[in-house]
Amino acid sequence: MTEPEAVFKPIALRFFVVVLFALAAAGFLVTQVPALVVWLMELLLFLSFLIMAGFNQKGVVRGFLIDERNKLSLSRLQLIAWTVLILSAFFTAVAVNLFSGAHDAMAIVIPGQLWVLMGISTTSLVGSPLLLNQKAQKDAKSGELDRLNQRLAGRARAK
Repeated sequence: MTEPEAVFKPIALRFFVVVLFALAAAGFLVTQVPALVVWLMELLLFLSFLIMAGFNQKGVVRGFLIDERNKLSLSRLQLIAWTVLILSAFFTAVAVNLFSGAHDAMAIVIPGQLWVLMGISTTSLVGSPLLLNQKAQKDAKSGELDRLNQRLAGRARAK
């Protein structure tokens, strides 16, 4: 029997190509529909891209949120949420500028507060595994270990 990942990878590759073309096509819709609709479409396309990537790696829909310990990661959620929000808005702004005849379509200023939020999210994504590893490597003090063993032995005798 074949592994689900081995069967799924060609489908995932095709899906990624379709999503990339759909992102480009959504930009062309700026002339026919409001920019808000285009932004929501691009947001959904980015999310579907992440869902497919997570499913391809972990085998579950929320796989893009699962860390190395196979647990949902709040820091990943934060970083992904801010990245998807900002990237989709940036792509929509570029499309609006392109089709409105702006001289420099990429001359978009992202406020400093958003960069700060992205930095905080990135720091928490990088810092949380470091803290978890340090916590896992921390040895129990010998006195605490002896007391714990005595308490466990006392409970075992009481039963």
